[in-house]
Order: sequence, then structure tokens, then C-alpha cells
Amino acid sequence: MPSPSTHIKTPRLLLRPILASDRDGFIDLLTTSKDHFAPWWPLPLPGDTPAIIFDRHLERQAVEHASGLGFRRGAFLRDGPSSGALVGLVNLGQIFRGPFLSCYIGWSIDVRHIGRGLAPEAVNGVLDAAFAPEPLGLALHRVQANIMPRNAASLRVASKCGFRYEGRAKAYLQIAGTWEDHENFAKVAAEHAITSELVACD
Repeated sequence: MPSPSTHIKTPRLLLRPILASDRDGFIDLLTTSKDHFAPWWPLPLPGDTPAIIFDRHLERQAVEHASGLGFRRGAFLRDGPSSGALVGLVNLGQIFRGPFLSCYIGWSIDVRHIGRGLAPEAVNGVLDAAFAPEPLGLALHRVQANIMPRNAASLRVASKCGFRYEGRAKAYLQIAGTWEDHENFAKVAAEHAITSELVACD
């Protein structure tokens, strides 16, 4: 079953799929925030450039949408002098159906826009879509977030978004070339109140 094409409106953001026309903004986001993202992201593949990463993002987004295994959204400012600017990415991955009805969530915010509360706003918006009933939402039961213990900013976002701490996983993911421990957090649908506007979009 494909993932919904829903757009999500929060007070300051429009969360929607990345389009081919977003190439320049996506490349600018990765280029400007490269050093900010590096400690928290897996090592790039040999020969990777922001343009190659953009093309791969579009390919994976299309595959995950068609298969229902993912739900990728760019966070775009809705108002102000930077209206329309891409300021972050929020992804739901490894969506399991059947008795699990669960997924994992990850997020990244442009270094030029950190400290404004945009990360929890974007994450809550995507959680709204994760837990909302079909056809606008994914009707999931559980969303999990795994965060490195020294990633204080993301730990704050998880707390602000109401995630519960469930324990530490030893050497959980290879990040920047090192197998890193991760703190495991989760939230279930009954713990979440939907506040965003979900808009059907082809």
C-alpha cells in the first residue's frame, strides 16, 4: 500500500515531499550544514556530492512512497522573508504493517535555523501524519527514535515531542565511521494529540 501524499501545515512550516524543483535548496541545505550534520550522520558513500545525495533522496522517496515503507518530508518555511525556504528534513523509515504498525523517525534542521523551535514543530507535524487515520495519515501505532547520547539537541527535541525513554542500545548504528550507542525513545498513538492541518495532495 503506498504512503499518503499528504502535506502537513504547522504554524510556521509546510511539510511536503521533496520535488525535483527543490534541488538548489536541498543542495544549499546540505552544503551549509555539512559540518553540523557530520557527527550524527553515516559516512557518505565514496564520490558522494550534495547533488548525488539529492538524486538518491528522490529515488528512495519514490520507492518508499510506492511501497509504503517510508514517508519523507521536507520542512519549508511558510511565511516571512525566507518563505518557501527548505530548512529541514523529517523522515519516517522502516514502516512495518501487520501487528507492529510501527516505524522509525529521524530529523535534521539547517544550522542557520537551529534554536528557533523548528525541529519539534516539524517532528510533531510528521507525528501527526504518522498517527492520523487513513487516508490522510499512516494510522501507525508506534514511532521510535534512536539518538546518540551526546546529541543534546535531538534529545531535547524528543523530550519536547513527548517521546518516552526506553533504554540504551549498545553499538547500535555506525555513525561517522564508528559504532555508536543510542538512546531509544518511543511514542504511541494514544500518547499523541494531533494539532497540524493535514491536506490531501496528488
